[in-house]
Formats: sequence, structure tokens, C-alpha cells
Amino acid sequence: MTGAAFLFAITLCGVPCAATAQDTSYHPVEVRGYLLGLAGPRAVLRSLALAGFDQWRGHPVAYPRNWRGFEDRLGSRFGQVAISHTLRFGASRLFDERSVRYQPCACDDSLSRWRYAVLGPLRVSSPNGVHLSALNPVSEIMSGILVTGVRSGGLHVGEGARAGVTGIAFESLADLAREFWPWKWRPPFL
Repeated sequence: MTGAAFLFAITLCGVPCAATAQDTSYHPVEVRGYLLGLAGPRAVLRSLALAGFDQWRGHPVAYPRNWRGFEDRLGSRFGQVAISHTLRFGASRLFDERSVRYQPCACDDSLSRWRYAVLGPLRVSSPNGVHLSALNPVSEIMSGILVTGVRSGGLHVGEGARAGVTGIAFESLADLAREFWPWKWRPPFL
């Protein structure tokens, strides 16, 4: 089962989950928030983590598995994060949707909490309330494809789409970690 089919199946299962108070408020996207998301600590940590994962997997294969290859992978991932964030900012202004900053669910059971966390990257806020949108996945996949164009081999749609899906999966895993964090103290980025 592919990642998209898996997320679609989860969406169809219809497990209810209580929304948090922050989910119900809508604030338009501001340039300050865009700039912080573009080059802030989350973007840097996300790029480092994804570049490390790519280094471990050995993808893209055009980069060697040494320090120079890691630098290239890090630059590629940071470029992907920047392009994705810019596409998201433009689309959110156009469609009047905003990515929701993840807040732990007020759910009672683990299955509802799990579903809420996995669907976190798809959740957006608009004047009509919170709903699921393809804004984040489309921007991730498009940025993954666009970033492959600067490599020596040229544009690779399959490799870029794979990088985009990996980015969305990473966001879902980060939301799962935020949701099921076992201790009372939380790091500032969780």
C-alpha cells in the first residue's frame, strides 16, 4: 500500500477526534511567520534530519556517501524545505488557508490520537474552520521535483516525488512524537 493510499484509508475510517481550542481560530499568514518558517530552527532541524536519512539510505545516488555527499544532500533538502515553504505561503495566501501548528489532541483513545497526529500535515485552517487539504503534500512533492533540476543529471520526477513523500512522512512522524511524548517536560520545538 502506498503512502497516499494509506493516508486516504485512514481518512475514510472516520475515527472522531476532538479539536483543540487553537484549531478553531483562524489567522491569515503573515510575512514574519513565513520568514521564520523559511529559515528558522524547525526548517534547519528538519533539513538536517532529512539529509541524515538520505545519507543513510544513499539517495540520491548521484551524491557520494561521504562528507561532501552529506553537504550536497543537506543543501538539496534545505532547498526543498525553502521551496516548499514558499509554495505553501503563496498558495495559502491565494486559497486563504493556513497550515495549523500542531497541538496535541484532546482525544480519549490512542487510535484517535494516532490518526490526528498522522493527518497533522494535511490539516489547514481557513475562515470556514479546520479541514484537511492537499496544500502541504502538493507543495512538498513539487518542491522535491523542482530541487532535482539543479543536479547534474537534470530533472528527475520520480526521485523528487519520493523526496516529497519522505518529507510529508517526516512531518507525520514529528507530529506522532509530539502527540505521544511521554514526559511532562517538552523541548521548545515539540
